[in-house]
Amino acid sequence: MTNANSKESPVTEAEVAAEATTPAPAVGTITVANNVGIADTVTVKDLAIKDVVKVYAEDGKTLLGSAVALKAGDVIVSLKAQLTGDKVQVSVMNANSLESEKTEATIVAEKETAAPEVNTITVANNVGIADTVTLTGLALKDTVKIYKVDGITLLGTAVASKEGELVISLKQQFVESTIKVSLTNTNSNESEKVEVTVEKEAVTQLPE
Repeated sequence: MTNANSKESPVTEAEVAAEATTPAPAVGTITVANNVGIADTVTVKDLAIKDVVKVYAEDGKTLLGSAVALKAGDVIVSLKAQLTGDKVQVSVMNANSLESEKTEATIVAEKETAAPEVNTITVANNVGIADTVTLTGLALKDTVKIYKVDGITLLGTAVASKEGELVISLKQQFVESTIKVSLTNTNSNESEKVEVTVEKEAVTQLPE
């Protein structure tokens, strides 16, 4: 330091404090949603405003998505691609601080819909009108698919617009003695296919 009309003062040594580093997020504050049909997400709780969350693949290098907290609380990061592998790495960066160490979080498997019970399925092998398959005990937005016995050829499908019963009218008449039926809940994968017997068309009896 040098005052006016004075010589420079002796040099004084001062320590430089290290840059602040953000604490790593606790595992319990991280929720990984391995969704079906919509973007996967990672939610981090208990954040401060302007905190930055980054989600990496298991290698800790490939960035899958990031988001900035617009207010204190939770931040949901929508990922650019569906999750693969078993883990993700998550970091947080506070305002005016360095990025934290990465915290490993487990990816749970996508949900699988339970196969429908055979006794909830009614097959109507009609004459002169479309054949139908009725399922009971459904939730809103459940999807039902009816296949030929090969489990590949789709005969009909419908989405439940309310809880309870759903009737599916088929595109063609039954020609086989067996069909297969599957169920898909919202945000879940399709269930295994259940095999159901198709009764023969009713035949009018001759009068005695």
